[in-house]
This record gives sequence, structure tokens and C-alpha cells, in this order.
Amino acid sequence: MIPACLHLLCYQEPVEANLHDGMPNIRSAMLQQRALMAIGAIASKAKTSARLFDKLCYLSETDLTARTVLVDQSGRLKFWASNIGAFNETPLLSSLDHRLREAPRVADQIRGFLGDLVEALQKIRQ
Repeated sequence: MIPACLHLLCYQEPVEANLHDGMPNIRSAMLQQRALMAIGAIASKAKTSARLFDKLCYLSETDLTARTVLVDQSGRLKFWASNIGAFNETPLLSSLDHRLREAPRVADQIRGFLGDLVEALQKIRQ
């Protein structure tokens, strides 16, 4: 039997792993561990990308074309993230991290897209 002290932090409910011949379901345990590690990752990456956009807009004051593109894309990111709750931290029910807790593939894709955006903005900054 799995001890009741194992639980997901975001749910505060005991974890019940499936048992087969007395062995815990490893896939279930891996998914729970992955969910714990990913808590707040979307909000963190969204905020990081918004900060990088702001820094790039400030640094590109001399190049009007680049600044216009950066301000436009920064506005799009902020509009999307605000509407969908990507900037909100996990305890809030309106946060994207919280709403996607049951859809790990979708959450992984969004984290991946935001991670790619952060990398691209960091490359531009250098």
C-alpha cells in the first residue's frame, strides 16, 4: 500500500496509485512527479518572455522598424497571456497551469512554445 503522505501539492489530496501484484503503477507515479515539477512553469516562461520583450524594446530605440515589430509582438503575447491566464500563478483557479493540470500534453506543448520563444528572444538580445 502506498503511504497516504504522498500527495500532489496542487490538489492536497492523497495519491492513490494503481497496484498490480503489490507494485505501484510506475506510469502513474511518473505522471504525478512530472505534474509536480511543471507547476507554475507556464506562468514563469510567459513572464520571462514578456520581460525579454520589454528589454528588447528598450534596447532597440534607435532601430524604429525593429522596435515597431517588437512592440507589436510583445503586445500580442501580453494580450494572449492575460486573456488565457498564462501570467497567473498556480494557486489561482484562473491560471493556465491550473486549468491544464488534467491535460499534460497540451501543457507540455505550451511550455515548449514559450521555451522556444524565450530562447529566440535571448538569442536576439545577444
